[in-house]
Amino acid sequence: MSQIDNNNDKISPYKRFLADALLNGKDLNETFMTAADLVNKVYSERWELSTLTTRGKSTDLIRLYDLELGYKNTHLLLKVFKYWARTMAAGTTESRMGAICSIISKHGIQIISDAYFLKASYAQLTTSHKKNLNTLFLVLHDIFLNKEFKTQRDWCKENLPDEKVNPHDPVNGAY
Repeated sequence: MSQIDNNNDKISPYKRFLADALLNGKDLNETFMTAADLVNKVYSERWELSTLTTRGKSTDLIRLYDLELGYKNTHLLLKVFKYWARTMAAGTTESRMGAICSIISKHGIQIISDAYFLKASYAQLTTSHKKNLNTLFLVLHDIFLNKEFKTQRDWCKENLPDEKVNPHDPVNGAY
């Protein structure tokens, strides 16, 4: 990806985020290890998550930077995504990251930062998106101990739809 977009001479959202990270004292060469023991730079455009699978083998972080959420929000989501990459399977990490970026792209960052907006928008979300938001708030509140997300965490946890699985259904059964 080029540093400058030739159509309007703007710096890319990724390069802007890197500049903000430097201003905030971050080490752009900081690395982490995935659940599959692969080393990645935290502030790169792509993470390699696994060598064994095609689903989730790598993930494109440009979709996060392209949301242009500002440094604080982008960095917060990057921390969550890094946590998922360190603790979850590659395919799960990739699909959760994609879902969160999709939700934010459609509803804006308010779906995460504003509890009232989340409650007002919740009925419009698919079950999959509700589960991904629940997992996001679990990490933000319960693991990272960000008290500002308590209301969102409680709301998502209490309002997840109940799924009843018919173990005798040959298509959607227990296995």
